[in-house]
Amino acid sequence: MDYAIMTGGDIAPLGQDAVTELHKLFDWSKVNSNRVLSKNRGMLIFIDEADAFLRKRQSYEHISETMRNALNVFLYKTGTQSKDFMVVLASNAPEQLDRAVYDRCDEIIEFGLPELEERKEIILM
Repeated sequence: MDYAIMTGGDIAPLGQDAVTELHKLFDWSKVNSNRVLSKNRGMLIFIDEADAFLRKRQSYEHISETMRNALNVFLYKTGTQSKDFMVVLASNAPEQLDRAVYDRCDEIIEFGLPELEERKEIILM
């Protein structure tokens, strides 16, 4: 698959343009998926720090109207299955994600912290 990488933190500085840019991202993935060169493989959209803009709407923390609108665009664009794109989300705080985001996930995989021996191996690499 072709891919696009972004972070949730890329969305907040866009302000009111966040909605437009998210629409462009998903529309671009559709166009890219239909290109002859991609052979209809689709687009993988990887969003790191997804909780930065996909956080709970009914949260004790205030979510701005801009971020609420960005969340709504994400939910709209991912509301049905698509052959054009696959979204992969990463978060260090998955408990902050809106419940509707979880409804769009086929699989949720938690990666725990490495144990002592695994940490040693990582350092040796």
